[in-house]
Amino acid sequence: SVIDGDKPDHDDDTHPDDEPPQPPRGGRPALRVVK
Repeated sequence: SVIDGDKPDHDDDTHPDDEPPQPPRGGRPALRVVK
């Protein structure tokens, strides 16, 4: 999401706002901020 950089990673998983469904945390895209 556009606010992923300001929020904890797990919060983005709980509230997907502008992104399509994503795989479990262990398989998330590397282009995201990994916490």
